[in-house]
Amino acid sequence: MVYYCSTADVAQRLGLDASQRTRAGTRLTSCVRRATIMIDVEYRDYGRNTPSREINETTLDGAHAAGSTTVDLTSGSAFTNAGSGNVDGDSFTWTG
Repeated sequence: MVYYCSTADVAQRLGLDASQRTRAGTRLTSCVRRATIMIDVEYRDYGRNTPSREINETTLDGAHAAGSTTVDLTSGSAFTNAGSGNVDGDSFTWTG
């Protein structure tokens, strides 16, 4: 299972010191695991397996402005044929 944050991230955000992290380790791991499941379910409800942030970091070349009708890709090899997709309920197509 891929986690979207680590127990160290959560502990730091909560302001826990090292001994508190140790004592809360199992509880933090459990919370991170449940949050990850909830995040995955939410993304699958919108028709994809990974968050847009992850897709953006691996396929887009630079920032993307809201409302744009085109995007620049780091590599078009996965988009050589025409197709369609869905991001947060918004459908789109590409020409290949």
